[in-house]
Formats: sequence, C-alpha cells, structure tokens
Amino acid sequence: MPSMEDDKKVRTLMFKDAMELIHKNYHLGKSGSEVLDFANQVLIDFYDKEVTLKDGVLEFLEYCKNNGVKMCLATASSPDLLNIAINHCNIGKYFLNKFSCSILGKGKEEPDIYLLAADFLGEDISETWVFEDSLVAIETATKIGMPTVGIYDRFNFGQDKIKEIATKYIGPGE
Repeated sequence: MPSMEDDKKVRTLMFKDAMELIHKNYHLGKSGSEVLDFANQVLIDFYDKEVTLKDGVLEFLEYCKNNGVKMCLATASSPDLLNIAINHCNIGKYFLNKFSCSILGKGKEEPDIYLLAADFLGEDISETWVFEDSLVAIETATKIGMPTVGIYDRFNFGQDKIKEIATKYIGPGE
C-alpha cells in the first residue's frame, strides 16, 4: 500500500514522473519506462472502453454550451489519453481547447495550466471557475484566486479538505 505522501505525489506529478517514483519506491518493473508503458496501456484500454461521465456532467456541459459559457480542459493526463477519453464519452464539442501538464512540463501543483486556460478563454482568473477532483489542484487554483468547484471522487484523497476549501463542492449524489 503506498504511503499517503506517495499517493499524493503520484496523483499530481506528470505521469512519467509518477511512474518513475513508483518504480523507485516500490521496485515495480525493470525501469520507470517499463512501468509507464504498462500503465499507459491500462489507461488506454480504460479510457477507450470503460470510462464514463459522472452523473449530471453531460447535462451540465450541454447547459453551459447552450448558455454561451466558454470551456476548456486543463488536465494532468497526456493529450493522447485525453483524446481517447473525450472521443469515448463524445464530449469534444463542448470544449474550445485542451491543455496538458505533460506539454507544459509542470504539474497541477503549479498554477501554469490554470493561468494558460484562463488566458486562452480571455477571462480574469477571478472569473474563471476550476472544476477539480484533486486536492492539490484545488489548493493551487485557490491560492491564485480562482473560484473552484470540488468534485467528489472516491479514489482521490483529501475529500474533507476539498470540501472545506473549494468555493463549491459536489459530493456523492449531488
């Protein structure tokens, strides 16, 4: 079982770096690259065949689009994995652009991805809402003055803290 510290790092590091950490700390695979290749294949299969939207997401995206809300994606996932998930869930039409931490070279513990998204949308950061299920990401966006919506995810640590610091919080069944 990974330590809480490693769990937090793995969920917020760029994917390649997270797999290196797993290899180093837990001696999985012959190298970080081997762990990365394996994890990528697992994620490709998941995003291509199994991933589903959380309840209410499609209706919310449709509402936003119909009311002229500009939206983009800012993700820690690689562009390839993101595109697979977007295509599988058929939600590409809702977003004007996609930004990936892997392209920026910085994870969500840094504000760069959020600043880039707000700049692209042409909005002040104080008017650009961030929807996140990651505590580290919520903390980052909050620190720079962005309003946040914390999204419950049973696989992510820190739900109580997310609920505490997010501007709004959407929990199970909400």
